[in-house]
Amino acid sequence: MRNKLAQYILAVGLSLTLFNGCREVRKGLSDVLHEDALVVEMEHQNSRTTSFPTIVGKMAIMHHVCYPERNMILFDGKVDFEIDNKEIFSRFNQGDSANVSYREVYKLTFDDLDEDGYKEQIKKKLIGYKFVDAQSNN
Repeated sequence: MRNKLAQYILAVGLSLTLFNGCREVRKGLSDVLHEDALVVEMEHQNSRTTSFPTIVGKMAIMHHVCYPERNMILFDGKVDFEIDNKEIFSRFNQGDSANVSYREVYKLTFDDLDEDGYKEQIKKKLIGYKFVDAQSNN
């Protein structure tokens, strides 16, 4: 029974490999898109270090955790972006209007359907957004 199960798993795996073997999946980016957004939230935190003891047997070991500086800014538009960037943070105040530029990220699937040696795009699926920049509208 063990050999039959192994043969079945091998056959299914080989079939799936052959079925999907010709397909190629890549990520693609759109041209740069622009939209108006509103700065709805801003949060600045200085870098800091926190120490805490851990008891190991009869010894206490001090652990130090370092937190980097944070400059979070939340843009509310057709697509929302939460960015941690000091330079962009410095351009805005809460409530400001902004022109946000970004790219759409796609999962692109290619296959040689007509067997001419050239893989054509057969599927394009939007999977996310990539922030590019933001400029003040004020």
